[in-house]
Amino acid sequence: MIHWTPRAEFLDNTNNKSELIHLRSSTFRKHNITVEQCDNDADTSIVREALATATDDSVEVRAEDADVLVMLVHHIPSTNHPLFFTTSKGSYDVRRIREALSERERCYLLFCHAFTGCDTVSAIAGHGKTTLFDRFCAGDIDEHVDIFLDTQATKDAVIQAGTTIFQYIYHAPGIHGYEPVPTLDPMAPEELLQFTSCNCNGDCSNSNGDCSNRRCSCKRNGVKCISACGVCKGISCKNCGHDGGESGEDSEIDS
Repeated sequence: MIHWTPRAEFLDNTNNKSELIHLRSSTFRKHNITVEQCDNDADTSIVREALATATDDSVEVRAEDADVLVMLVHHIPSTNHPLFFTTSKGSYDVRRIREALSERERCYLLFCHAFTGCDTVSAIAGHGKTTLFDRFCAGDIDEHVDIFLDTQATKDAVIQAGTTIFQYIYHAPGIHGYEPVPTLDPMAPEELLQFTSCNCNGDCSNSNGDCSNRRCSCKRNGVKCISACGVCKGISCKNCGHDGGESGEDSEIDS
C-alpha cells in the first residue's frame, strides 16, 4: 500500500531529504550535469557558481528565494555574459535590474535587504521593504549604514548603529526614546513547552515490549511520534499517528 505524504512533511524528514538529494544528484551526473552539493544553506554557493559561469557563457538561475536575486544584483560585474533569474512568476535580467539602480542603491542593497527581513532576519513591523529601501538610500543615515558595511566595525559600534537606525525608522527621539523592553509573556503556550519528541534511528516500535529497553522517549511516555521528532518526523515509524492508509484531500501528489 502506498502512503501519500505532503511534500513539506516528506522533505522535513532528514533521511527522505538526503535520499532525494542523492537520487537527483546521481541522475544529473549521469547526464553530464555538474552538481555541487552544499552541507548548509545553498544561496551563497548558487550565486558564486552562477557568477563564475557567467564569465564564459549566459546563465539562468532558477530559484524562488529573494536572497539569491539580491546577491546576484549586488555582485554581478558589468563584464559578465547575460544572467537571468527565473521564478514561477517570470524571468528577470539581473544586469538590467542592477543598471536601474543608482550607485547609492547598489551600495546599500545588501544591507537594506538583510536589515529589513530575509531568511535569517525578521521583518520590521509596520514597514515594508520598498519604503525602507527608499528611506535608507535617501542619505539621512549614511554614517550609520556604513558601519554595517565596515568589516572592521566593532560589535558595540554595530549595536549602536542598529539602535540609531531603528530610531530613525520609528521616529524615536534620541537614544533614551527607544529602549528594548524584555517581554513578560511566556516563550510559548504551555502545551508546546510540554510536548515530547524522540531522535530514534529505528522505527520507534520497541516491539519487544520490554519496558526496560524502551529507548524511544515518545513510546516511553505513551505518546505518538510527531513532526518534531528528529528522524521519523512522525511519518516513517510504527509509532506515528496515522494508520498507514492513504491520506485524504489534503495530500499533495507531485507528478
